[in-house]
Amino acid sequence: NLLIQCEHVRFEHISIQLDAGASIPKQSKKTKAFQMKFNNLKERNEL
Repeated sequence: NLLIQCEHVRFEHISIQLDAGASIPKQSKKTKAFQMKFNNLKERNEL
């Protein structure tokens, strides 16, 4: 599935950025939405 593949690649990229210590601005609505999506992707990839 191409969409899942793209999402996974983006997830990997985000993971690398976070591991590299990219700082996430606190308490922005966009960030919270992003964090929720990120957590969902993370859970899906760990199953």
